[in-house]
Amino acid sequence: MKITIDIEGSDGSPKSIAIDADGSETIEAIAVKAAKDLGIDPAELMDDLGTDDVLFAKQDTVDKCIRHGHKWRHRRVCIEVHYQSEPATRHFFNPKKHWRVVHEWACKHFHVAEAMCQDLELFAGSPTGPALNENQPIGESAECRVVWLAKPGPEPNG
Repeated sequence: MKITIDIEGSDGSPKSIAIDADGSETIEAIAVKAAKDLGIDPAELMDDLGTDDVLFAKQDTVDKCIRHGHKWRHRRVCIEVHYQSEPATRHFFNPKKHWRVVHEWACKHFHVAEAMCQDLELFAGSPTGPALNENQPIGESAECRVVWLAKPGPEPNG
């Protein structure tokens, strides 16, 4: 059977992929197939794969999930990351992931040494904006959110 997975993001251009699936395959197996073609991590795809009404679990089978429809969706949110004088870059993340994932990705993307990365934080909007709690989910957003990977300033009253 044919399943269509729509990747919904805030860049205005939805992506779709059609997957041939066997009824006994698990959502995990489908996610691995689709993620390879989409260039994203299968674990991220599994965290938010479903229909408008139902979120699928990785151990669910296609037969169990197909009754909710042949068209499935996965949401992504755009994050524009800045670091020092490097050109800003946009990347799409699962909105259910924590800001820590963005921090780790940014350090790898900008080739920041691990020891230095530990001293950096994510700030919303500008290098002097409010610090983002890396244990909080990114959350849904209709537009691309701007964050800065920067060294925190001096502590107030410190």
